[in-house]
Parts: sequence; C-alpha cells; structure tokens
Amino acid sequence: MNHPLLHIMVIVTFVLVHQQKVQCFSPPSASFLPNMLGKEGRSPPFRTEIASNQGSDKELQVAAKFFTESFWTAHTTGSGRERSLTENQFRLLFSSQVSEFRKRYGKRKSYIGNGKGIESKLLMSTRIEQSEPCGCIGVRVLEIDCPVKGCKTLAPVMSDLVINGKYRRMGLAEDLIQAAEDLASSEWGYNECYLFVDEENTPALRLYKKLGYKVVDKETDTQILRPNTTGGIGKVSAVILRMRKKIMQRKGKWW
Repeated sequence: MNHPLLHIMVIVTFVLVHQQKVQCFSPPSASFLPNMLGKEGRSPPFRTEIASNQGSDKELQVAAKFFTESFWTAHTTGSGRERSLTENQFRLLFSSQVSEFRKRYGKRKSYIGNGKGIESKLLMSTRIEQSEPCGCIGVRVLEIDCPVKGCKTLAPVMSDLVINGKYRRMGLAEDLIQAAEDLASSEWGYNECYLFVDEENTPALRLYKKLGYKVVDKETDTQILRPNTTGGIGKVSAVILRMRKKIMQRKGKWW
C-alpha cells in the first residue's frame, strides 16, 4: 500500500547550490521508516548548517545516496546489528530512492483535487568544517485523513529523517525536526505537523513523544521493505503509528 510518509529512500556527498541556509553553533508499493535518530539532550562539538535543497536532480541524487548509506545499513539483519549492504541491495535501494525523492522533492510541483499546490522541502544538516552531511529530513504538505473519521485535511507530514552513524546521539535529529516544524509554520502557515513511525521503533517514539508528538491513530499490518541476509530485499509486517503535534508560528524566516 502507498503511505504518505514512507517508501524507499537514499543519499552521500553533499552539494547545495543557491540554497537557503541556517547555522547552528552547538558544544537526528511498500513503506520505509527511519530508525536511526540522535539521542536527546546532546549537542555536537562542531558547527552545523541546515539547508533546504532546490529540487535539482543532482541534489536529489546526492541526497538519495546519503540516505541509502546512512539509513539502510542497520536494516540488513532486522536485529539492530549493522552490516554493509550488498552491491545488489545498494543498487536497488538507491535507484528506488532517487525515484521517490524526485516525486517528493523535485522541482515539478504536485497538485491535489482542488488545484492547491503541495509544498515540499528536503532539509540537510551539514558539518561546516568538512562540508560533510550529518543528516536529513523531509517535510511535505499532504492530503491526509482527519483525526475525526470521514474527512480529509491538508497538513505538513515529516519523513525521511536519518542521521549519519558517526553523528548520532548528538541532538542533530532534534535540530532537523525543529527546522522542519519552523518551515511548516512560519513559511507555509500551518499550526500542526504529522509523522508516521513503526510502533516497534522505541528510540524514535521516545524522541517524538519528548518533542510533543502524540499518537492519533494507527495502521495495522502495513508491509514495509527491509534488506535481508541473503542479499535481497524482503517485506515484513509492521504497525504504523500516526503522530501529531501543535506547532507555533515564529517571526521571521523558518530558520
């Protein structure tokens, strides 16, 4: 089944041209869900920068490569133990993620039934000194089910959140989530934000709840993809929680 927040994802080197940027001076059809988040309460001992890409194909391919390398390594066994993707797994995941990122964050705008354009941005966190990507998050305005059954609403939905392995447990996930919320509220004018997460993803659930997200409903027996131990990609069943948070509009730009 198709799901607003999920699918397949990918990224590695990072080149951003003509972007909007923010500096943080601090002493993280089948579905896919991020599991690798930074630990709350810590900050990196280096300067980071969060920037929104402009949807060029080159940027999206770079982002897809980063995502594939950072996200999927820990999903090759399903046991939390990390190991490298096989060449075949990487090729399949990278190709699918490029396609998905083009649909979600490309320059061509998507529209829904009433003709309203759907906003979308992919944000990247970069270590300034090395120009090295640390993490990414996407946010898109989607038509989703209302908390009250039987109606639809437009709302920003976060997805594609991942932190590079060596930069986890430094608070970078919180920085990216805050940047996505600021974009949705200050630039797009929304007062709430949604996300979807695997019920068994305890670290992510803990972080989202700490940041004020609450479970509003869930989807059972959702099929998600996962690299397996035989060098291929398989499907597993998961319970997906939909979470929501009220967000406050800030003055000025989204950063």
